[in-house]
Formats: sequence, C-alpha cells, structure tokens
Amino acid sequence: MTTKSKMWLRGIIILVLSVQFLGAAFAKLTGQMCEHFMANGLGYEFMMFIGFLEAISVLGLFIPGTRVKASLIQMAIMCGAMYTHFQTLDVLMILVNITNIGLSSIIIWVELDKKYMSDEMLLKGKEV
Repeated sequence: MTTKSKMWLRGIIILVLSVQFLGAAFAKLTGQMCEHFMANGLGYEFMMFIGFLEAISVLGLFIPGTRVKASLIQMAIMCGAMYTHFQTLDVLMILVNITNIGLSSIIIWVELDKKYMSDEMLLKGKEV
C-alpha cells in the first residue's frame, strides 16, 4: 500500500468515525441517551463526561499531532461501551464497537507508519 493510499484511507476513516462519534456525543450531551445510561446503572454526569470525551476526540482526529491520542481515547470509550452492551447482550452494538476499535487502530497504524517513513527518509537525506 502506497503512502498516498494510506493517507486517503486515513482521511476516509476519520470522516466515518467523526460522523459516528459526533452523533453519539450529540445524543449524550443533549440527554437523548439518559434512559439508556440510567438503565445500565450509569449516572447523568458520566453520560455527559463520555459525550464530552467523544466530542473532544473527534476534534483531536483533525489535528495531526493528536490523532493517535484521540484514537486511543475512542478505543477506550468503545471498550467501555462493549462491556455495557455485553451486559445487555446487545450483539449488534458490540460488533459496531469492535469495528470502531479496528478503524481507530488503522488511524494509529497510518500515523505511526507515516512518522516512521518520514524519519527513515530524513536519515537517508531525502525530504518528505
């Protein structure tokens, strides 16, 4: 896979994750998911905190220096969501969570590979 195709793939994945996480953040921050959180024994404040983290992580995806950290935050949120959905046996949502973890992993892979490639090129005396 060429570097250019990796960058395109990363951009598409960032857009997909941004739409999904912004939608989830909006639902939490406007209280639309309040019943779901209360039914699972999670508080209102925790719902707001997760919504805030989701919104911040989307912003982080668009800043090159914070993409890896934003992806790790999203992966952590998805692990917690998987645990919650496992308790309610919501298999479809568990699959969505696993998919989001995989997409975030691809972003991390591309970002770290890009950094490695640029360091390698600098060692060889070429500019990126």
